[in-house]
Amino acid sequence: MRAIAEFPNALHLLAIPLAFAGAWAAARGTKLFLQGVRYADDAFAALWIVRGIRGIVVAVAAGALASGLLFAQTWLIVFGVIFLAEELYETGVLALILRAGLRSPVSGWREGHLTPSGAPPSR
Repeated sequence: MRAIAEFPNALHLLAIPLAFAGAWAAARGTKLFLQGVRYADDAFAALWIVRGIRGIVVAVAAGALASGLLFAQTWLIVFGVIFLAEELYETGVLALILRAGLRSPVSGWREGHLTPSGAPPSR
């Protein structure tokens, strides 16, 4: 990590907004996850839960990246990047599957029973 040794102040300044972004992602992810659990009978509850898990994963990865930059630990930076890439791929595929299921004729969304937000349509 030669770059960290050469530019410690710049990377410390980068770690600060990264930590704040991680905190925001954790708060938003927790909110979406709890919304999905609270309204489990909603057609979009599973998608809210997946988005909440994605936010929590982004928070963990941002925390690892910020810690790696702050403490000059290469393994934390590598862990943060690999963990973020792998989890975003998994939750992205799962979200695509859930969206495809919501748009199928069986789900009722195309038939006019539900809008994309999950609320009944106004007629």
